[in-house]
Amino acid sequence: MPYWVATMLTGPIWAYIATRYRTIRWPMFCGFAIWTGGVIGFATLQPGQGFNALAFAAVSGIGFGSPLVMIVTGVQLSVPHGLIATATSVATSSRAICNAVFTSIYLAVFTARLETAIPKKIPPPVIAAGLPVSSIPGFIQALTSNDPTSLKTIPGVSPAIIGTGVAVYKQVYADSIRTVFIITSAIAAVATICVWLVSDMRKEMTYQTDAPVEELRAKGVKDAGIEKGN
Repeated sequence: MPYWVATMLTGPIWAYIATRYRTIRWPMFCGFAIWTGGVIGFATLQPGQGFNALAFAAVSGIGFGSPLVMIVTGVQLSVPHGLIATATSVATSSRAICNAVFTSIYLAVFTARLETAIPKKIPPPVIAAGLPVSSIPGFIQALTSNDPTSLKTIPGVSPAIIGTGVAVYKQVYADSIRTVFIITSAIAAVATICVWLVSDMRKEMTYQTDAPVEELRAKGVKDAGIEKGN
């Protein structure tokens, strides 16, 4: 919620800045830089840092509001007037496709990292806490399935062992999902640099209506006068 609320509130502000200074480059650069900072913050999160997560979500949302507005603006100002609708739909569709593709990639990376880390990280501390080696498979299965009832029936388990296992599992989970944000921060940094290659669109950002819906005429001027060139 902090992410999208921040995006909704700051989107019009970014739009005003771009209109006021007739440029999309600087607002988009600042937006990507802020968004990158929020993503890097996500990559540093540890278990129990709920407030930090909300804060970094808000920071990321503030930054995301800029490219959300500026990219569409740049696309619409860069194409012939007759292709504005087509170009806009291509841009938004491309973003949706990239979201779907990268969500699958991120999920695969996160799942692979988690499946590799769980059998390596959880057994040593719970064995040191007193859990029999023979109970490790059942303990991990119940722990990762979030099944407290089955967890309490594992032979040799105790509240202290369960607490140790939960703490380790939270850390493993945080370290695994951290990989996603590390990848994202690298992509965001590259995007921030690439913004310098974008035109500022100053020449195109005017108040002239190139394709008006209706013919606009000044008040008090008669049609006949316009036709005669008066």
